[in-house]
Amino acid sequence: VERARAHSLPTARPLIVIMLATILREIDAGIAIFIAVATAILLKECAEAVAGSAGAGDRGSLGIAALLLVSSAGRISARRAARAATPKPVLAVDLDEVCCGYLPAFCKFSNAVHGTSVEAADFHSYMFWEVAGCRLASREAALDRG
Repeated sequence: VERARAHSLPTARPLIVIMLATILREIDAGIAIFIAVATAILLKECAEAVAGSAGAGDRGSLGIAALLLVSSAGRISARRAARAATPKPVLAVDLDEVCCGYLPAFCKFSNAVHGTSVEAADFHSYMFWEVAGCRLASREAALDRG
């Protein structure tokens, strides 16, 4: 804006550039055409204003540019809403005994908190109530133990 003032340019021009840079990541080809045409119209109006032309600030041109920009904003908002409605993919990582040793840590926890004396070698199943050393009578007992 300061550079525009120093060159006697209307402050709308740098603001237009900032606006365009902000929305460039959200556009498709149709939106890009609307924005390009609106930008050309607005830059023409800025050049006419700097030159002192009688046609500067033409309401028809400014109205068309405004309509194109508002239409672009509406299309961008619709695209954002559609993306927000689409569930994001979920990345699942199998940690137990694949990326890290879960059973040794579980044994340490169970022995310290629940007074068991279970070791990783005792496990033949991840259904902990099936492992004698865990001292669980049933699935419900495992869930209740928390």
